[in-house]
Amino acid sequence: MKPLPQVVLTSLLLFMTHIALAQPVVKYCGKMSKIHKEGVLDAAILVDSIHAKHLYALGPVENLRGEIIVWDGKPFVAAITEEKKPYLRKNVKDLKAIFLVYAHVQQWDTIILQQNISSLAELERVITHAAFKHGTDTTSAFPFLIIGKVEAGSGHIMFKDSSVTTINAEAIKGAKHINSFTRQDAQMLGFHSQHHQSIFTHHDSFLHIHYRLRNKYQAGHLDAVSFVETEPIKLLLPHQ
Repeated sequence: MKPLPQVVLTSLLLFMTHIALAQPVVKYCGKMSKIHKEGVLDAAILVDSIHAKHLYALGPVENLRGEIIVWDGKPFVAAITEEKKPYLRKNVKDLKAIFLVYAHVQQWDTIILQQNISSLAELERVITHAAFKHGTDTTSAFPFLIIGKVEAGSGHIMFKDSSVTTINAEAIKGAKHINSFTRQDAQMLGFHSQHHQSIFTHHDSFLHIHYRLRNKYQAGHLDAVSFVETEPIKLLLPHQ
């Protein structure tokens, strides 16, 4: 067999480089299983140490003191007041995470989802299918954004009382504050992976999603969701 001409080799190399650079690399530090299996609440990473202008990241705060969402480089923390009410802290400095999943995304492509979505399982299937059609490598982890109107949803904020010093299953369960909401405009940041269950997705899901509500400006970890059927749902995927 004759060797390939240099121009063909160069073209192949450029094509392979383009494919490699087309999808942002999803990174993570720490593991979700450290919390539930080992009761480890120490920080694995300082968010400020990640030098990326267009950073998107999520995870739990050190010592289970809130839920992190970094949106285009801007850090927020969903927390709980002394009155057990949810609120959102902005521009948080020295933010430490038990585990963190993150990516640097400069540009997004917008896809309008046509399907009715009434559960997280349906959302997972729709995102996987839409991402594949978009050209995203769905066998690798990838970030996404969702913008739409929620018909009904629920989520939680892990926020442990500072007086609790013994870390066990009961303490972790007691730190989980549930929130429900209806008919709310929402922005969501998520990560999809088929290979990171119990690392940065739960053991029974390929998704990890944090949400922000526009009206009340609350946030948290998404547990259940259905969307208003008459409103468009925007799925944003890293630009190809």
